[in-house]
Amino acid sequence: MLSNIEINNFKSIKNAEIGLAPLTLFTGLNALGKSSIIQVLLLLRQSYRKSNNFEKGLILNDEDLISLGLSNDVFSIDADINTETIAISLEFDFENELKLSFEPGIHKETLKLINYENKLDLSQEALFNNNLQYLSANRINPETQYKASNLFVEEFNSLGITGEYTAHYIAKNQDKVINQIELKHPKAKSDTLLDNINAWLSEISPGVKAIAKHHHDLQIATLGYQFETKNDYTDTFKPTHVGFGLTYVLPVITALLMSKKGDLVIIENPESHLHPAGQSQIGVLCALASKTGIQVLLESHSDHVLNGIRVAVKKEVIEPEDVTILFFKRDLTSIKHETEILELTIDKNGGIDEFPDNFMDEWEKQLDELLK
Repeated sequence: MLSNIEINNFKSIKNAEIGLAPLTLFTGLNALGKSSIIQVLLLLRQSYRKSNNFEKGLILNDEDLISLGLSNDVFSIDADINTETIAISLEFDFENELKLSFEPGIHKETLKLINYENKLDLSQEALFNNNLQYLSANRINPETQYKASNLFVEEFNSLGITGEYTAHYIAKNQDKVINQIELKHPKAKSDTLLDNINAWLSEISPGVKAIAKHHHDLQIATLGYQFETKNDYTDTFKPTHVGFGLTYVLPVITALLMSKKGDLVIIENPESHLHPAGQSQIGVLCALASKTGIQVLLESHSDHVLNGIRVAVKKEVIEPEDVTILFFKRDLTSIKHETEILELTIDKNGGIDEFPDNFMDEWEKQLDELLK
């Protein structure tokens, strides 16, 4: 499990060292560096998988994972390109380290590796093998059909970075028992993946049931939704007729339910298009997943996701020390374009030790305006 990451000279992250917990929440105003931390991890993953032990350097562009442009797009504007490097250090389980540094260069798509220290077998770490699920903020929309890929679903065990293979994955694995039985929803009809997906989806839209099919001859997959009535279920609706929320969150729920102890799940904006109650339940599910040994990294702007996690701590679903909240900010009075990262502490009652300005406080600010 990733326990610490140190980054130097990557975009707005001039120098930062942060601790990662089983459940880590990245939050703060837009364009302050939250995504940069995730991008560093993804760059390391794609660079490792494209070559042996980063022999080809830091590969900035890969259509299957992440594309960031050229070296000058990722090198800190406050760093000296002639004397400084992009340096990254990862710590796993508080002891084993991976240290790398890369020459920034000018207008390069690959940064030359100039220092490499490694004390572990990277193939055994979720970040570098098939035990990672990453879902970008740009996920699948409601469509009449979706991509299918035996390579991604069967060999890579992946939903795709936008969740584009979620329908195919569900169709193939819907009758399998979920890996972590602790993630079983109290109202799920069985221990199977699909029954638990439907039970968690029902927290978003009561009584909903997803139907996924893989059409082998056409190599496409389809999704449909039915809704429970007094005596039965409705006919099947296409995703285009039930709004964005269900389809947008489906990969999030699936990624968490398909994972197992030791896996790493990275999700950007899990709350998108969801009612506040649904956002809170996603926070609870993430806490449950972390409790089972799945490491979850979330980027979110949602106070409801945060509060779902806080309530989970208070209800002893997850221990407070297993949750880290990282708040990203920048000093506008500084002449440097540099991100500051604050680590906020959560206690056993779900309380947070400090509430810096712009940390999930917009509701209170607007209420104050209304009460004037």
